[in-house]
Amino acid sequence: MGHHSVSHGDIEQNTLLIDIATRNVFHLAPGDSIGKAAHIMAEMRISSLIVTDEEDHPVGIITERNILLAMQSGCTPETPLQAVMSSPVITVQESMTCLDAYQVCLRDGIRHLVIVDSDKRLLGVVSETDFRLHINLAALAGRRQIASVMSRSVFSLLPEDHFQDALDLMQSHRDTCVVVVEDKFPLGIITERDIVRLYSGDSVRTDMTVSEVMTSPVLTIPLDYTINEAAEQMLISRVRHLVVVDHAGQLTGLLSEHELTHAMALGLIENKQTADGAFLHTLINTLPDLIWLKDKNGVYLACNRRFERFFGAKEKDIVGKTDYDFVDNSLADFFLEHDRKVMEKDGPSINEEWITFADDGHRELQETVKSPMRDSQGKLIGVLGIARDITERKSTEDALREGEEKLRGLYALSPLGIALTDMNGRYIEFNKAFCEICGYPPDELKKLDYWTLTPQKYERQEAEQLESLSRTGRYGPYVKEYRQKDGRLIPIQLNGTLITGRNGQKYIWSIVEDITERKRAEHQLIESELQYRTLANSGQALIWTSGTDKLCDYFNNVWLNFTGRTMEQERGYGWIEGVHADDINRCQEVYVSSFDRRENFSMDYRLRRHDGEYRWIQDDGCPQFNSQGEFIGYIGYCLDITERKKAEENLRIIASVFESSQEAVLITDRDNNIVDVNPAFFQITGYTREEVMGLNPKLLSSGRQDKAFYAAMWQTLQLKKAWRGEIWNRRKSGEIYAELLSISVICDDYGKVIRYVAVFSDISHIKEHEAKLIRVANYDALTGIPNRLLLADRMKQSIAQTSREQNMMAVCYLDLDGFKPINDAMGHEAGDAVLVEIANRIMKTIRGGDTVARLGGDEFVVLLMGLVKDGECVTSLERLLAAIAQPLSIKGKPCAVSASIGVSLYPLDNEDPDILLRYADQAMYVAKKSGRNRFQIYDRALNNQLQE
Repeated sequence: MGHHSVSHGDIEQNTLLIDIATRNVFHLAPGDSIGKAAHIMAEMRISSLIVTDEEDHPVGIITERNILLAMQSGCTPETPLQAVMSSPVITVQESMTCLDAYQVCLRDGIRHLVIVDSDKRLLGVVSETDFRLHINLAALAGRRQIASVMSRSVFSLLPEDHFQDALDLMQSHRDTCVVVVEDKFPLGIITERDIVRLYSGDSVRTDMTVSEVMTSPVLTIPLDYTINEAAEQMLISRVRHLVVVDHAGQLTGLLSEHELTHAMALGLIENKQTADGAFLHTLINTLPDLIWLKDKNGVYLACNRRFERFFGAKEKDIVGKTDYDFVDNSLADFFLEHDRKVMEKDGPSINEEWITFADDGHRELQETVKSPMRDSQGKLIGVLGIARDITERKSTEDALREGEEKLRGLYALSPLGIALTDMNGRYIEFNKAFCEICGYPPDELKKLDYWTLTPQKYERQEAEQLESLSRTGRYGPYVKEYRQKDGRLIPIQLNGTLITGRNGQKYIWSIVEDITERKRAEHQLIESELQYRTLANSGQALIWTSGTDKLCDYFNNVWLNFTGRTMEQERGYGWIEGVHADDINRCQEVYVSSFDRRENFSMDYRLRRHDGEYRWIQDDGCPQFNSQGEFIGYIGYCLDITERKKAEENLRIIASVFESSQEAVLITDRDNNIVDVNPAFFQITGYTREEVMGLNPKLLSSGRQDKAFYAAMWQTLQLKKAWRGEIWNRRKSGEIYAELLSISVICDDYGKVIRYVAVFSDISHIKEHEAKLIRVANYDALTGIPNRLLLADRMKQSIAQTSREQNMMAVCYLDLDGFKPINDAMGHEAGDAVLVEIANRIMKTIRGGDTVARLGGDEFVVLLMGLVKDGECVTSLERLLAAIAQPLSIKGKPCAVSASIGVSLYPLDNEDPDILLRYADQAMYVAKKSGRNRFQIYDRALNNQLQE
């Protein structure tokens, strides 16, 4: 397509593509005609033209193949380019190397690459001829003969054959030329360039013979010539095809520019891949994971040293074998099925499996990631597997998930107030009980801090508790008052601990108990000793008193019943005997220090019950004074808080369950802004917590559901406070996946929405299975073509299309002649092979918009669409008969079948699919009675002929 600055034979693998490109590119507008394009291409002897928009952006490409298709399909020269051009155009940047660019051509099956700049404007074009002219011939590693790269499947015609046949052959087999032969001697050749030349003439004709069109004489090359000699001859003669002949001069093969360039480029690619492979092999052997590569049939191609331990064999003994050579059949079946699903999905797949290592017999739970592996041309090589030991991690996750579920339940149901604050006292999270204690609704409470709720008189005690928190990591038990929203003071008892968040920030986790009733009881006890005694012995609290000497002198019946000891045994310091050994020193220290300061105290310790079980006790002590204000001792009010302790522990577990859940959890506020997600959310969607915080979940929307779908979802949420169903969403990577989604609405006591909680899991694999079931229902299991069910649907669609386009459709009922003897003599397996071959022949013969279906046995139906005149139907039927009647070789034995075809025409015969099929069936029987290997078009006289 032009002249280049780099001479042929000098290219290296890092040479830039722009250096060999044609920069002065011919380009046309989409509205220009295909005749104009063909005229330019023929006159300039170029193989392509670029179609650009007004801003010089490539929007299409016209190649010799496009001209061939236009001529073969009967397009007039006035047809606009936008109707026949190839679009979209595959483009590359000017910085790409030649070797990488050629691999793009191999991957996408193209022979022209369009180069654009950063603004997507046209810079140049590189054709396969350019690659051939500039690839280093030394890459061929010697003088290999052309027989090693030539094509032996050469499409040939006789001189008297029609030119239309040549067009059909080149179009259906995507070949670039047809050789004209006579008695196996090549006479001439018709190439895509010849077709461009013809199309650019004054009149476009396809009724000529190939002898009138062919280029003759044809350039030939002996079979024993080398690739270098073939390349030199192509260069001198400026051709892209050489006909290969034997010593007698008879046709034996064809060497095209494509095969020659492919062989040259592969030499460079293989050298590069050899160096890359050595580095990669060293790399994977240093990794601790199991790594292996299998081909499409499950045969091992490579593995690392860690994988060698699994099979107990070296790589050289593993390569070339399958899983069935190393593990039992059931496990091998599992591995093979997993590989198959990965290749069908054409994407990575993750699963968990227990495996036993052959070298020492130990077992591990492995997380296996399998991905389809492709070469540089995009061709599927097989499956790459990477497995990691997750035994310990899985055990930890299960334990954490169980604990978090328990803690979450206790957090929501606990009668104790539970709150999370930052180090400045601002409330971040709290449960329902805490809101009730404070007297504030949740939305207002989040704007406050505990200094707003705490009266100033507790300033000194607050400082002491914060000092304890900083020094020991916890504070309390601590009794003070909160000022509620309406101004009332409510006594509370707090316990708290210091925790560190994921971001390293410090937080305070507090448990708050409303002790209003307890304080009221204490006051009443102080007011009246008698009332106190009565209440003490009839209540649930364990009560004690002491004198000014610090010795306990009274325990109520509840205490004595709890410990199972007498008053005499408990008095003085006797009660200490029932305290757990680990708590004694702490109890004595709190009691003595508080006693000396005449201060209230609260402490937790374990006290042995009468049955020997230690129970957690919360002991609140208060100094007593007589009416003259003189100190007379202490009174203690104790409650069994064992269950509360368990609840606190469970709440810590809940947090870990949220983090380790395998199902993604997404929590939003009432305005549907995301406030939290768990790690599983990242595993499924690819978004981290930081990326989605404060955003609307609609960022995951795939666009597959319309507005009506989401409107119905929100209506259900408003009415039922829950919704469950399937939905299509989009990952961060752009991949669309199916998920099973459950949404719950969380309301406060007033029915006002405060949270939306969504739990979902990836069900893409289930959707894939459903698609497979649909294919099984609509396609013939043996031949893979549509079955009777799908044919019925196609017929309805075809009748509607034919009616719209005002043309004709032919319903062709085929029955094989001579099939039963083959089936009876050679067996059903041979019969099945015949049916598969015949189905393939029919599919290659008919056009892209036509349909072939198998009704059962040896009966087929073909729908021929877009017929304008009867002659088109006859030509297609003759090609079908000729294709089916070609010789067969089954189990090494030659055999042959033919077909009897009956045809009904829509709209001439009827518009009902069943009647059209019945008419075609009747016509088929007439064709069979008339001698077979023929077709019969239905007319009403057939009814009389059938009756005869």
